[in-house]
Amino acid sequence: MNFYQPFMPHHPLNLPLFNTSVPKRAPLPKRVPLWANQRAQATKTAKVTKLTNDPPKRTVPHRKYGRETIAEALRRRNTSIGAARTTKLPGCNPPLPDGHNILSSQADNVDELVASLDSTHLYILTAHRCQMAFDTNLSPDVMRERMRAIEDHDAAAAEERLKRRLRQQKAAREEQRKKAEKLKKQQEQEAKRRRQEQEQEQEQERKRKLEEEARRAKIPPPRAPPLKPTREESPSAVLYRLYELKWAVLKSGNLTPTDQPTFSNFPWPCFETISAEEDLTSEKVRRFLLDPARPNAKDKSKKEIIKEELLRWHPDKFVKVLPLVYESEREKVSAAAKTVGRVITDLLPEFARA
Repeated sequence: MNFYQPFMPHHPLNLPLFNTSVPKRAPLPKRVPLWANQRAQATKTAKVTKLTNDPPKRTVPHRKYGRETIAEALRRRNTSIGAARTTKLPGCNPPLPDGHNILSSQADNVDELVASLDSTHLYILTAHRCQMAFDTNLSPDVMRERMRAIEDHDAAAAEERLKRRLRQQKAAREEQRKKAEKLKKQQEQEAKRRRQEQEQEQEQERKRKLEEEARRAKIPPPRAPPLKPTREESPSAVLYRLYELKWAVLKSGNLTPTDQPTFSNFPWPCFETISAEEDLTSEKVRRFLLDPARPNAKDKSKKEIIKEELLRWHPDKFVKVLPLVYESEREKVSAAAKTVGRVITDLLPEFARA
């Protein structure tokens, strides 16, 4: 909790106006000595009369005052004190000059101003209660009524402060809720925009693929020129030469979109025409790879031929050739190539000792 000093205005106080608004203190009655109201009495001792030459001393009574005299003096004293203190503080604040509010300005902090006014109120309230503590002539009913009024005022001020604090908290929650809604709306709009852009990109990609497939459907697949066997070559030697030629073109990568191979014209290690993956059997691949009519078959051992083909059909090596295949048949060619690789791998232990 912060404590503030009593609030002071920006300019000096209008003391003449303040003094005129406070009633003047009633003058106290002139005090009369108690012995002045007593009758002069003679002294009992003759010696005092004889030895005393001062007349006032001879008239001073030597008896105690009576109870009625003391009670009357106390009553007069209390009455004079009550009359003097009942008009000390004004009933209301003095009027402000020209109707202007000198206690606050637009540049003041409202919270600090309210806290300062509360401190001023406590200061004045303490002064009132200190005065009431010495105001002995008030009856208990008047004292209770005044205390009740002060407590009602304090309760009303506390309730007003509580309402103001609740209004501020409600306004803060409302502002926070609006910010959260605004941020959520912006995020939804951003997500919607991204989805639309992604859908547009997918639609453009789909249209491009459809146009590419339609264009390829109109163009027949490339066909290698027929190779005629020479007098020294057998038909199987021609197939081997065509097989090596196609693989050389694939490794070079110099292919146009119209020259991309399909599943049917891919260089498979078989003498027969391959139309499906099931046509690549172990017997067909073995007969093609180990045929004596294969070029350079006499210069290489069967083990070297198997290793050379395994490097060609191994999945890690074949992945470089796969992008050159026609897009719609890449998956089919990849599955068949894995089958060929497994067949060649199974043949390798047979010729490992050769």
